[in-house]
Amino acid sequence: MKQSLSLSETPKPIQSLRNLKLSQKSQKKSQRLSQKFQKQKSQKSRKKSQRLSQKPQKQKI
Repeated sequence: MKQSLSLSETPKPIQSLRNLKLSQKSQKKSQRLSQKFQKQKSQKSRKKSQRLSQKPQKQKI
């Protein structure tokens, strides 16, 4: 256990910098992903509404 701890404890300033960069990257990624997901969601909902609107017409015929 002690060995693994010493391994993970690299000089802190470097690690914090790396963590900062990583967190920024992940934030950007998550933002992009969320935007994509929202777009997909809206498209899906649109398709759903279209399908729903078409269904009653089909039933009427």
